[in-house]
Order: sequence, then structure tokens, then C-alpha cells
Amino acid sequence: MDGAELETAVYTYTFNLITAFKAQGTLPHIVQIGNEISPGFLWDEGRVGDGYENNWPQFAALLQAGIAGVQDALEPADRVQIMLHLDAGGNNAVCRWFLDNLQAQGVTFDVLGLTYYPWWQGSLDGLAANLQDLSRRYPQEIILVETACPWTFDWQDDTPNLVGLAEQLLPGYPATPAGQAAFLRDVLAIVRAAPQGKGMYYWAPEAIVAPGFGSFWENVALFDSNGHALPALAVLGERP
Repeated sequence: MDGAELETAVYTYTFNLITAFKAQGTLPHIVQIGNEISPGFLWDEGRVGDGYENNWPQFAALLQAGIAGVQDALEPADRVQIMLHLDAGGNNAVCRWFLDNLQAQGVTFDVLGLTYYPWWQGSLDGLAANLQDLSRRYPQEIILVETACPWTFDWQDDTPNLVGLAEQLLPGYPATPAGQAAFLRDVLAIVRAAPQGKGMYYWAPEAIVAPGFGSFWENVALFDSNGHALPALAVLGERP
């Protein structure tokens, strides 16, 4: 599919999905249109950047189709926020480039979701500076929708772990239960300090090894190999 046919497919799928959620009484509070869409989605029609700079109108039309699919499935009294999600929590240049282009295309939404993993997205200083700048420049609320930090480098299965080297971590946050808790506490402080910062989700906190199932995320979960909560889990309930 391409063009109007692809836009119709995005609209129809989204409309039918939200209609089904509403019918069973589980209307979501937030609907995210796409996942980590800094490079666009539905390539090549909706790809942007890296030689695809002329694709912004097509990409925006696909986003608008998804947004309309949500909104048209709702009653006037329903309140569902629209989120767009970028994999650039520590990269202000990418966020500005993306959001400025969306503004130029007339795309509006409610919540900006960001991914921040230090081994991919850089320092905590970069995260803090980005959230402060985005809060000043754009009206959307900001939620850190993916973050994590390891509590050990040990393995409990034969599945290679995604994070297993000290050089992947930030100084001062070792792969220990205390190091994981300190990282999460400091990330939460950064989100809270941003004027538009509204919350945070920890990615796959339960992804420990289970009988018959390996996990590449076991050492980054919020539970140890026996299923016991790690100190970082309690950080999520701490008051600022």
C-alpha cells in the first residue's frame, strides 16, 4: 500500500482497535501512535531523515490518520491523550528537528514520550538539558516511557544479556542493586525538575528468567533471579 490507501489502513486499524477497547470498558488514558518514531514509521512511505527529508508530508499524513482513528472512535465525554514517542531522550538536536518538522506539518498531540537508556542516549546531564529545553519550547507534557539500568552483570540462563559491560554504564552507577536504585532516583529527579515532566515508566521490570524462557533483560529487571523486589522498585514509590 501507499498514499491514501495506506492512510486509510492506518485509520481503520486504529479506529477498530479503540472501538473494541471502548466496547469492553477498557478505554486507554493514552494512545501512542507508533513506537520510537524519530526515523518515522511504515518505511519507506513514512520514513524521515537520512535522505528522506521530503517525506515529512507523507509521514505527517500517516500520523494524522492514526490520531483521527483514535478521536473518531470516542464519544464527546471521552478523554484520551495522544502520545508521540521518540528514542532520543538525551539528544536535544534530534528532538528539536523532529518536533519542529511536525509543527510545520500541523500535527498536534498531547504527550511527548521519550526513551532514555544511558548506553544509547548518553549522560544524565544530556537528559536533563533536553527535558528543560523541550519544556520551554513545546506545550506537550513529557513522560519518560522507557528507561532502565542493570543491578548485576551475572547471568542466570544461556540468553546473552543486552547490557553486560561496565563501559555501557554511567560513572557512579555500578551494576549493583544500590547502583540501579541510585540511577532510577536521579532520573526521576530530572523528570520532576522539568516544567513539563509528568512521569516515568521502567521498561520490562518483570523480565526475569522463567522455566523454559531465557531473558536478555534479566539483569536489568527490578526483581532478582528469585523474584524478590530490588531496592530500585521502592524508588518508584518515593515522594520527592
